[in-house]
Amino acid sequence: YLKKTHISMATRREEEAIQQSVIKVGGVITIVISLITWFMFAGWLLSKEQGGLGKRDPNTRTPEYFNWHPFLMTASLFLFMVPAMLSFEIYPFSRPCNKRWHGILNTGSIICMIAGLYIILDCHLNLSDAGLFNSIHAVCGYMTFSVLCLQYIAGVSLYGLGCCSDELKRIAMPYHKRFGTFALLNGCATIIAGLAQTVKPTQLKYGQLMTGFVFLVMLGVLFTLTKYVNKKDEKHEYVATENEDPDDQTDDDQMVVQT
Repeated sequence: YLKKTHISMATRREEEAIQQSVIKVGGVITIVISLITWFMFAGWLLSKEQGGLGKRDPNTRTPEYFNWHPFLMTASLFLFMVPAMLSFEIYPFSRPCNKRWHGILNTGSIICMIAGLYIILDCHLNLSDAGLFNSIHAVCGYMTFSVLCLQYIAGVSLYGLGCCSDELKRIAMPYHKRFGTFALLNGCATIIAGLAQTVKPTQLKYGQLMTGFVFLVMLGVLFTLTKYVNKKDEKHEYVATENEDPDDQTDDDQMVVQT
């Protein structure tokens, strides 16, 4: 019989070569930077120049009442959400324990974000005529809040309360991870946009420093969570063989794969 050879290239996928200890150290450093970032924001808000934190004045919007908004929003991200997202990567506990920490911290994050949103809505609708959706910061903020709420509802329903089938949980998990990362990065972008609006000229250097720390947090989160797959070409050789099926006499070019 006539032999024919055909060469084809297939793709082999392998996990990238990075030690788990490097991931854990990077995650710990990221959480430390995240906490430092929040204390920087808290110190800035509590400073005399910025006005500190205070009670609500029913007649007007005061700086000390408005400052609760950035105080709570930054706490939501840097104090709760970042440690929650990295819980499965670095915490030295069992998976069920890490899962509980993930849920507790995310609950703290959503509570802070709801409270922070209430403050800014009160300031814009009741204590002033600023209105809604009148800045890039506002649009980014509403997007972050919407995605985070959907994430929280899905996480509690599927993985906290155990609703739905295991198959649905497995299918939803990649989307849950990706939208959670998107919510965090969008939140960081929202904070930077807010800084651009509120930092005074005399505070510019400190504002730039805080922005740099926000970027370090984003870098650390992506470094810790992102996992790549290396793709390599693998040669396959196809060789023609005799047809051994007596019922199919027309298949003169039947192929088998040799790897």
